[in-house]
Formats: sequence, structure tokens, C-alpha cells
Amino acid sequence: MPGRIERKTWESLEKRDHFAGILPLAQPFEPDLESIVERAQRLVAPAGAKVLLHPMMRKLEQASEGSIFSFGASEPTRTRMIFLVIDHVGVWIAAREGQLEHRGDLSRWPNPSAWPGGAMELARHTAWLEVVDLGFMRDRGIARLDRAFNRAAAVTAALAAVAGQVDPLGILWWPAQNAIGPDRFAAQVERVLGGEAPLELWLRWFYTKPLNEGDEDGILTRGLLSFTGFEIEVPPGPIEPELARAIVFEFARMVIDHGTEPRTGMVVALSGRRTATIRLGDSLTRPGLPVCELTVTEKLGSVSARSTTRPAAAPAQSAMRVGARR
Repeated sequence: MPGRIERKTWESLEKRDHFAGILPLAQPFEPDLESIVERAQRLVAPAGAKVLLHPMMRKLEQASEGSIFSFGASEPTRTRMIFLVIDHVGVWIAAREGQLEHRGDLSRWPNPSAWPGGAMELARHTAWLEVVDLGFMRDRGIARLDRAFNRAAAVTAALAAVAGQVDPLGILWWPAQNAIGPDRFAAQVERVLGGEAPLELWLRWFYTKPLNEGDEDGILTRGLLSFTGFEIEVPPGPIEPELARAIVFEFARMVIDHGTEPRTGMVVALSGRRTATIRLGDSLTRPGLPVCELTVTEKLGSVSARSTTRPAAAPAQSAMRVGARR
């Protein structure tokens, strides 16, 4: 049964937005503190980041919740809960046996078109391990987008450190409620350690049905809201669904990786001589959801003078953002 520290941690998390990565497992696993710290440090060291023990580890030891540990001891150190600090971001790692229930129905997490059979694979889990963002240890005075990126990056790095010790059935991401297969995770980790958003993991996308005959499906994201305060939507219309999805991911990278700041009426240049006119407001298909809606057009000539994106920003003010945004 969860102890007092675990219950209080969950109660605190339920009151605020947070990122979390989940590893459903075929069999129970007890995380090894020393191995996870060492592996996490190797992963983030090229970015100049550090991995430290969180002050909650002392409270955990004093409360005797989980195995007694002594970091740096000659014998393997094991516990069911670990609290770390990765690049100034608090991270909580919790391992449990049984079915994962507090995050809802896992069968809905895999996108059928991106991971066929993913739901059946996740249904085999008998234990799970979750890595949760506890927020910055102190105010670092950086922009909202970079703060969110660094929190998500810390969770992703910790996930990678743990995944190196287990054989997960899949990798899940909250709050996008997205799932990818283990074979695709390494590429996503490589992206985030390079200072770029691993959107295959951090974002989920859905097709939206057209209202008018002859229109193609639209597309709507889930997960970007936690970074920017809006999702991205291409409404149903003449754009083919696969092209609409590519445009959504291209624009998401413009926002997260390159610092584009959208505003209503702005026209942005896309690949393939296309442009998109932006509308910020409520979704037309999900009332009440704030979105950045893209109306896409083909451009046969040069880009309009109104087409603009913000120039590449200076290097982000965080070690997990490596180099300038391109």
C-alpha cells in the first residue's frame, strides 16, 4: 500500500499541471538508485546538467517507506521510490506492482495508426514505473516555454535512465496521454538531449471529422497545451489528412524548437511552398479548447511579405537546451 509520503506527493500533483512518463512492465521491478543516478548523469552531462539526490530522499529514509538505502554503498541500493533533481527540476520515480489505474484506461493511449497493436501490448502489464515532474526547485527566471521544456526534458532523461534497466512494454506520456513502442524511444531521447522537442512522444494527434461533404478530415493535437497554452488545429477542408499531420508537426517544431510566437492574422511560411494563416481562439471542433488554428494555402510564387516567423533565438537559458534554436 502507498505510504504517507507517496500519498502526499500524489495529492500535491493533483493540484497542478505536471509531466509524467510511464513504463508499463511485464513483471515487477525495484529501481536501483545508484545505477539510475549514474546513467542519468551520463545522459545529461553533455548538456552541462547535473543529477542530484532530492531532499525528499532523506525524508523517505527517515520514514522507512521503501527499502533502506545508502547511496554509494558497495552493495546494490534498491528502493520503490526515488526522488532526484535533474538540471534543477525535481523528479519522482515510483514503482508499483499490479495494474496501472490512476492514469485511466491505457488501451486508449496508443494511436492506432501510429502503433497498431499497442493497446494489446500494454494490456500485458503486471507492474509499472512512473517518472513524474515535481517542478523547479527554485525560480530560474526563464520563459514559460523553456520552463516547460526543461521539466519535460528532465522527465524524459529520467525515463531513459530507468528504461536502460528494464524491458518496458511501451513508453507513455502524460498529459498528452500518448504511447509509443519501445523501439521508437531511443530516437526521442536523442532529440530531447539535443535540445529539440521529441514530439512523437510529447504530442498525441487526432483526426477530426468534416461537416461538409467532400472535405478531408482535420487534425487536432493534445499535449502542446502544457507548453504553450494552446493546441494546434488544422480544420477539415481540402488538405489531405497525412499532409495536415505533417504540417501540424512542422508548426509545432517552429513553436517549441525555434521560438515562433503565433498571433491572429500572422502568416507563416511552411515547407513545400505552403503558407498558413493563424487564428488564436477556441477550437471549432472542441469548444472551450484554446487552439492555434492553421488555414493552409499553396504558394506558387515567392512568400508573401506578411509571412513571418521570429528569428532564431539566442541560446535558451537552461542547460537542457543545447545550443541556439535553429
